[in-house]
Amino acid sequence: MANDHSPSGLRLTMRQDLCRLTMPFLVDGQIIASGSVIALARSGEVAQPYLDGDVFSTHITLAPLAAEPYTGTRWVIRQDEDGTWGFLNQGQTDKMLVASAGSVTLGRPLAAAGMARFVTSRWLLYRDLMGFRLRPVMAVSGWLGARDGNLILSEPGDPIGRWIYWDIIPLLDDRAKLRP
Repeated sequence: MANDHSPSGLRLTMRQDLCRLTMPFLVDGQIIASGSVIALARSGEVAQPYLDGDVFSTHITLAPLAAEPYTGTRWVIRQDEDGTWGFLNQGQTDKMLVASAGSVTLGRPLAAAGMARFVTSRWLLYRDLMGFRLRPVMAVSGWLGARDGNLILSEPGDPIGRWIYWDIIPLLDDRAKLRP
C-alpha cells in the first residue's frame, strides 16, 4: 500500500493516519499546487510564529507575523518531478529552505557529489489529523520542528509531538511580486 495514490493528492504510507502529499492538495478550500504562495506557521500555537527566512544572512527564524516587516514569511511552494517539494523564500530560487545534518538555512540546491549529498532543498510533506510535517529528503535527518523558539531537525530518538507540526496558510496570489 506504500505506493497507492488517492485522488486527493495523498500517497498512503504504512500508517493510515499519516499520508505523504505528492500532488496538489486542499488547504482551507484553496488548492495548494506548485507555484502557490504560502506561509508556514507553527501548528497549535496561540500566537502562531511563522517560518521566516532572512535572505541577507540566510538564517531561518520564527516571526510573530506573516506581514511587513517580515517579508521572509512568504514562501513559494514548488513541486519536483519526484513528488518532493521545495520552499522558495520570497520566490527566489537561490534562497530555498535547505537542510543539512542537524540544521536548516536558506540556500540553493547543490550537486549530489561529495559532501553536497548531505544537503537538500527537497522536502517530503506529510499530513495527518494534527497538521503537516516536513522532512528533508536525506537519511541523516528527521522532522523540521521548533523547540524553545529555535528551529531544529529532530533526532531519530526524539519523541513525536506538537513541536514538529506546521500549518500551511495560503496567501494572496501575488506571484508576480515574488518571482526572481
